[in-house]
Amino acid sequence: MKRKTVFIFLFIGVYLILISTSPLIRALTFSTSKTISPRKAISYTAHSPIKIFGNASFKNTAQSEGWPGDGSESNPYVIEGLEITGSSSDLTLILIEKTDVYFKISNNSLDGKKQTQDGIKLFSVSNGMILDNEVKNCLYAGISIQNSATNTISGNTVSKNGRSGTWKANYWKLDLCGMNLIASHSNEITNNTITSNNIHGISLDASSNNLLLKNEISGQEVGLGLFRGANYNTISENEIFSCPDTGIFSYDATQGDVLAENSHNIVTKNIFHKNRGTGVNMGAIQFCGSNNTVSYNEFYDNSISITIGMRWHGVQYNWQAQNIIVAHNIIYTSSIGILVKYANQAVIMNNSIYQNSNYGLEITNQSSQTIVKWNDFLDNNVEGDSQAVDNGINNTFSSNYWGSLSTDSYSIAGTAGNVDSSPLASLKRVEEYSQVYFPATSDTSTTTTSTSKTSLGWQIILVLPIIFVFGIIQKKKRM
Repeated sequence: MKRKTVFIFLFIGVYLILISTSPLIRALTFSTSKTISPRKAISYTAHSPIKIFGNASFKNTAQSEGWPGDGSESNPYVIEGLEITGSSSDLTLILIEKTDVYFKISNNSLDGKKQTQDGIKLFSVSNGMILDNEVKNCLYAGISIQNSATNTISGNTVSKNGRSGTWKANYWKLDLCGMNLIASHSNEITNNTITSNNIHGISLDASSNNLLLKNEISGQEVGLGLFRGANYNTISENEIFSCPDTGIFSYDATQGDVLAENSHNIVTKNIFHKNRGTGVNMGAIQFCGSNNTVSYNEFYDNSISITIGMRWHGVQYNWQAQNIIVAHNIIYTSSIGILVKYANQAVIMNNSIYQNSNYGLEITNQSSQTIVKWNDFLDNNVEGDSQAVDNGINNTFSSNYWGSLSTDSYSIAGTAGNVDSSPLASLKRVEEYSQVYFPATSDTSTTTTSTSKTSLGWQIILVLPIIFVFGIIQKKKRM
């Protein structure tokens, strides 16, 4: 009996070691990380530009081209495996207008050759899927979605687009970008790699209720731009880095005679790093508008991590921010952690702000009624006397941690003469921040680090061999 018992425990131990190191089991565990699927190996077929106008045109073109599908939800048309190269006579490589049939544009190679205006353009379209394409070298947008809704753009590599002008001369041209949405709503933009485009990686112009999830955006002047009433968008689990001007730039602009502000947008669980604009407002995020939320993000090595409100071209534009919430972020090793400028009623709570070379928080004289509460300030502005400065009006500091020596009160630098009269005595917020909030930086593998959670079904599968062994032993006992 002792040998049998030893055998049982030895079997269980070896089995658990094997399954814990199995790549298959690790792949089945629940993960909040971004995944990068390798591009499908495919032999491309050279093709001329495609132009479709309406459902009937789509049906006729699909039949003549031999594309699979019938345009239904269960059997969409599929445009796949094509290599389309631009010329000076082409405006768009793939143009689809005024359709609501279901279709996929997938695994194509599109090269504008610095002559074609747009790579893929949808105008007044719904139910489209743009998947796993490579789009590059277009004069305007790599992928342009206009007056369209309920489309999915996923897994694409979009690079070196917006080639028709220079940055300084064309800052306001929202079509010089990797991808743009114009008056388009309820679309999903996920798992795309957007790099080295001219001005904007992605621009949302008068577009609302869109989801931007798990994209990698880098190497353009502005990673993501929100303009002229971009509202209720969710920007989550993206990595935005190495943008020379700004990671996310949200500024109000006139639409007709009305100032169209960007409001009710949520920026959460993203990573921002190495966004090092040289302007006074530039860095990882600049937000105007009202009722926007920046929460559970990680910021490091930026010039300014978060700017709320801004002044543009001296006194020409003073764009206000109202009721901006900045909460539960990690902000470190940047020049300035948070800059509050031309803002009213901002709320800055539960952030971990540390090791920024200048102030962890700066409030300018154009800002008022900011609430600063329950934040950890540690080792910011180490050459100065204060980790924060307040030159504004009627701002409130309370219950922040300023270091172990600041237990009675903490004086805030600046003309406001402010003070935190109830500082926290101990650092207790840092433990709450862990990588579970943030997508892990991905490499060339198909999956990234995952948590230890598994589904109930797989727990049952894992324990079945153990039950089987016990059953055999019990059967031998009865015999």
